[in-house]
Amino acid sequence: MKNPENGFTLIELAVALLIFSIGVMGFMKLQGETIRGNAFSQHLSTAVSLAQDKAENLVNAGLASGDLSLGNHAGATVVKNGVSYSLTWVVSALGTATNSRQVALTVTWQEKLLSHSAAISFVAAGNQVGQY
Repeated sequence: MKNPENGFTLIELAVALLIFSIGVMGFMKLQGETIRGNAFSQHLSTAVSLAQDKAENLVNAGLASGDLSLGNHAGATVVKNGVSYSLTWVVSALGTATNSRQVALTVTWQEKLLSHSAAISFVAAGNQVGQY
């Protein structure tokens, strides 16, 4: 048994520092992943908000609007907080109904050379002004 007055050996101190360093590096990695996750969540939230705003604009414009004609449509690119979001939507007929349209709206953006997207779909009808 060691005498407690002698203290720690150099090997014990080196092992303790190694274990502590591994723990600190793991914590730093976790912090980096948390920051990246928060940034992605902010971009996704912005994309969904832009999609909802565009959906409201399309519904309020009514079926007579050119933006609700059948086919593919590209909206303007919106820049928020230095990130470019592109809005596109596809309008298709909803069965045999003549006064309604199915709309699939997609918002895409690039983050760290990866393309991301958020999509919503809704039905626009002639008697549905202001609702979706």
